[in-house]
Amino acid sequence: MDLTSGPPRRLYKAEVYTTQFLLTGEIEPRGLLLDDLNSADRGYIFIHPASISPLTPDCVLGPFSREEIIVDKRDTIAIYLADEAARAEIGLLRKEERVIVYTATFILRATFHLGEEMRIRDMFDAIMSTFVPISQVSLFPLHPLKSQIPQHRELLLLNKSQVIFYHPE
Repeated sequence: MDLTSGPPRRLYKAEVYTTQFLLTGEIEPRGLLLDDLNSADRGYIFIHPASISPLTPDCVLGPFSREEIIVDKRDTIAIYLADEAARAEIGLLRKEERVIVYTATFILRATFHLGEEMRIRDMFDAIMSTFVPISQVSLFPLHPLKSQIPQHRELLLLNKSQVIFYHPE
């Protein structure tokens, strides 16, 4: 059986924010991006080629690159899709709510896209996906960072399991 046959996999140029690193490269999902990210059967994200930049100032590592890395999705805070066309493919619900989210590494001020009847306090219980698209995002590090990150992003895919607490803006 030839495992290399079939349609080519789509690549997504991305920045992956973890609790300790900023990873840049191309994500190669198996199938549709959000289906792959939200699949309970798939615990890791494949990135190639990858640039790794430590975020924590006490990290003894400097920036480095590898042909490929495999990243634990549980440690991923958010993913930024660098290609505008890829971001445009992400479906957003119409009801918009400004929310401030706290993770161990960042505070994010963002627009969440909810179903019409959904309340902010219920959103993470009601949204079945692990990775939630948020827009008009401002990122604020909780501690000084070793690597520079952009302060604003048009759209991020937020890992809701990394959220410690949140509240309306």
